[in-house]
Amino acid sequence: MTPTNTRQTLLDLLDAFCDTWAGTSSMPVADWLADDVEWFSSHRGDARGREAVLRLLREDFAGLTVQIAAANRVPRASHDEYLIGAYLHGEARHGTDAAQTEPAAFGGVIILSFEQGQERLRIRRIRYQLNWLQGNVGLLSHWKVPPMDRLWKPGDAPPTIVSELDAPWHRIVDSTLETSDEQAIAEAWFRYAWALDQADYALFEGSFSDDVEAELTPMGRMQGRRTLVGTLKAFRMPWPWMKHCGEPIRINIEDGGRSAKMILGRIMPGQTQTPEGKRLYGAHYNIEAVRGDGQLWRIRRMDYVPGWISV
Repeated sequence: MTPTNTRQTLLDLLDAFCDTWAGTSSMPVADWLADDVEWFSSHRGDARGREAVLRLLREDFAGLTVQIAAANRVPRASHDEYLIGAYLHGEARHGTDAAQTEPAAFGGVIILSFEQGQERLRIRRIRYQLNWLQGNVGLLSHWKVPPMDRLWKPGDAPPTIVSELDAPWHRIVDSTLETSDEQAIAEAWFRYAWALDQADYALFEGSFSDDVEAELTPMGRMQGRRTLVGTLKAFRMPWPWMKHCGEPIRINIEDGGRSAKMILGRIMPGQTQTPEGKRLYGAHYNIEAVRGDGQLWRIRRMDYVPGWISV
């Protein structure tokens, strides 16, 4: 039987990984993790085989209460190749009372590659790059912490994820997954965030139109792709740990499907809900996007608006 593989299939497998890592398995491990899975991580090293990988995952947060969320999720497929890239952010703490225990907060980038069996996809390779760790870091004293507030120096380990080799858009240039316009518009921003955060500036080409305009704190107003990309590149260099997590709040497609307006919320890990349970964002973007001749959506205008909002 040939499996039916959709965007949702890949998203569900990412969720299964996050749930298992957090200690709350949502489906049988054999249903989503390959026997000969390979794990590569910057914070715990490498492992091969299902049992070895599961042991590392279970040991990471032993005795802790953990929440892990995925953002900027980009599933792609071509022929028999399937993968998903995403940002992960989470918190680990002693006990369950968030008001009484200080967490260790962390975030990074993950790439999951899949193998296709007779009945379903399974995760065959995991690459996870830890980018930042803060708060009660003593809870995760067994982790290797990445350089965050300094430049590279001799002896630093090479990164687990090299965007120019591993980014979803490089690995699979033309994805065959069925994708709605709303999903493609959101992905234009995910691609921008990935390009900025991973210093993979070639990805900007697929993010912005030639006549793009942007208002970004603290850079101010910029016009034209050359000015915007050059300024973003210079801005990013001192902040290698920086990650931009976000999700669309509202998308309106206009002009017969040739342009769109999107409000996208900036997710601040650790502060994602109001006391009433509403979704909370530390800022938002007002974005206009246009569809090019090749059906690729690009950002034509992007304004960053600081300030907390809830929806």
